[in-house]
Amino acid sequence: MEWSRSGRLKGGTMLFALADYWKYRKQKGKYSDAQLEAAGWVRATETNLQKMADDKRSIAQIFFTHPRHSPVSWAIMYMQGADAITSHVGIIVEERNICEAIISGGVVKRPISVYADGSSYFRVSDFDFPPDVQLNIARSAEEFIGTPYDLSRIARHAGAILTGWDQGGKENYAVYADVLIVLGAMAIPRFRWHKTARYAIPLYLLMVSAGRLRRVMPHRGEWSRPQDWARKKSYAEEWESREAL
Repeated sequence: MEWSRSGRLKGGTMLFALADYWKYRKQKGKYSDAQLEAAGWVRATETNLQKMADDKRSIAQIFFTHPRHSPVSWAIMYMQGADAITSHVGIIVEERNICEAIISGGVVKRPISVYADGSSYFRVSDFDFPPDVQLNIARSAEEFIGTPYDLSRIARHAGAILTGWDQGGKENYAVYADVLIVLGAMAIPRFRWHKTARYAIPLYLLMVSAGRLRRVMPHRGEWSRPQDWARKKSYAEEWESREAL
């Protein structure tokens, strides 16, 4: 999601988290059945899941899920940005099973039928793997069974998104606005922590600005010459022109 020249948010996303959560609960916009199905998502019924799992080509493919009634799943999608509709992924293995990482059990192998709630959606990648590669990928995934869920890594990643230090994704101005709104509400004198919140607002803005600067500044040893900077500028202009189409 980015700012347009008029100063408005573009990308079809609501600014506030509560508004986006309302859309998720009411299945509006990108969360609607029509938009999900147009994007290739399939309703997670027992029949659809079995039909997919019985296809030998599905082994070693990535299994994407879009749960319908999960606040945690919505938060994951919202933090990812404007167009995110995937909440969870796993690797399909043999005998209608899926290897995935879940908070309660770490990396586990479960029947794919656990997702057959009749209201959620799923999608499967379509990599063209030879049979021997499929088996190798599936067996490699099963080797991780029992690995604990890395909550600390997830927390660090969430913190990086909230503060603008996530180098892998796009700027998420809606999240920044949500954080500032919460801090602004906490800065009201009636609240116990209003003095702390008043100091936190400029500190947060400084962190987001530093994260933004880290995105655009060259890394050490890269883009060090004037011609490199000129090339980087041309890349950025080309990317912006593509997004404008």
